[in-house]
Amino acid sequence: PAAEAMMTCVADEETQALSEEQYTLVMSLLTKNSSSAPSMIIFLAKRLDLVQGIVQRVATLQQLLTLTDGGRPAGADPDWAELTAAEKHSAHMALNVWAHLCNAMGLNQFKSDFEDMAFRLLHPEEHAAIHEALDTSGRKCERVLEDCTEALKRDLRSDAALMAEIEGYAITGRTKSPYSVWRKMQKKGLTVDEVLDKVALRIVIDVQEVCDLMQEDTGQCKLRGARVCYAAREKVRALWPTLVDKDKDYVANPKPNGYQSLHIIALKTAADGQELPVEIQIRDAFMDRQAEFGVAGHWQYKMANHKLNAKHLKDACQQLFNEIDEDGSGAIDEAELSQLLRRLGAPVSDHEIESVMRIFDIDGNGTIDFEEFWTALHTTWFSVLSGDIGKSHILA
Repeated sequence: PAAEAMMTCVADEETQALSEEQYTLVMSLLTKNSSSAPSMIIFLAKRLDLVQGIVQRVATLQQLLTLTDGGRPAGADPDWAELTAAEKHSAHMALNVWAHLCNAMGLNQFKSDFEDMAFRLLHPEEHAAIHEALDTSGRKCERVLEDCTEALKRDLRSDAALMAEIEGYAITGRTKSPYSVWRKMQKKGLTVDEVLDKVALRIVIDVQEVCDLMQEDTGQCKLRGARVCYAAREKVRALWPTLVDKDKDYVANPKPNGYQSLHIIALKTAADGQELPVEIQIRDAFMDRQAEFGVAGHWQYKMANHKLNAKHLKDACQQLFNEIDEDGSGAIDEAELSQLLRRLGAPVSDHEIESVMRIFDIDGNGTIDFEEFWTALHTTWFSVLSGDIGKSHILA
C-alpha cells in the first residue's frame, strides 16, 4: 500500500517525470515482492563487504610474511602474497567507480571507506608512509584540536549578541585520511608537510529554532545562517593568525553542487612551539546537511521541476515506515530492517546490515526513528528520482 500510494502520487503529478529505470529502482525499495535488482545502497554495502574481505586477507598474508621472514610457505603458489586479478579489479572499481557513486548519492562514509581501502590495496607503500607520518604527529594534532575546540567554545559562549542569534552549535575535529592526503599531494605536487588541511575543525551553527520563533521565511533564515557564519569566522581570525590567501567563501559563492561553507586556515602553535595549520570550516545546519548528502540535498528543488509533491511523498514514507516498524515502537531496529531487505529480495549479511544501518541511524543510537528514515530516503533515494544520478548508475 505504501508503494502504491507513493507511485500513485508520482504518476498523478507527472506521468512522464520518471524513466522506466527510475521507476524500477523505487519499486525495488518499496515493494514487498519485487524481482528487480537490489537497491544501490544494498549493492554498495555488498561491495564494501567484498573489499573489506580483501583487505583482511592481505593483512593476514602480511602477518604470515612476517612470521616466515618474507619466505613462502611450503606448497604455496609463487604469487601467493599478491593480489589476484579479481582482487585488483575490485580495488580499482572501489576507487574509480563505487566511491564516485557513493559521492553522487551522498554516502560519505561509504565513499571514504572505499577510497582508503582501495588506496591501501593498490598503493601499499605510499599508504604505509602517509599513515606513519599521520600517526607520528597524531597526538600533537589531537591536542591542537582539543585546544582549538575549547578556545572556540569559550569565545562563542562569551558573545551574548551572537548566542541570541542562534539555537546552538557543534564543533567537531578530524584528521585527513591517508588517501585524501595522497590525492592532494598528487594533484598539487606537495609533500606531506605541505598539505595544510591534515587537521580540521568544523563549526556547525543551528539557527532553525530562532528562525521559527521570529517567524522568518526560508530566505530570511538562510540570511541569518550566513550572517552568523561570517560572525564566527571573525571569532577565528581574532583568536589565531590565519592564511588570508587560503580563505574560501563558498557561502557567497557555492560550488556547482550547492555546497556552502566558509573555509579558513588558522595557525595554532603546538606544545613544541611549532605552528600547525588547522583548517576550520564554518556552516549552518542547513548547509551541513547539504554538504553531508552532496547533490542529493537538492532533491526538493529538482523534484519541484518535475512537479512532484513532497508532502505526498512524506506521507507515503510514513506509511512505509509504519509497515516496517512491526512492533509499533516508533523505531526500526536491525532485525526489522533486515526483514524488509529480505522482502525486497536483497538478503544481507550481518556486516552489510550494519553498513546500511549507518546510513539511516543518524544519531547512532542503534535504531531508526521516522525523521532519520525520511532524511535518508529523501536525501539519497529521491536524488535518483530528480535525475541527479543517471541511468548508467542503475546497477544490478
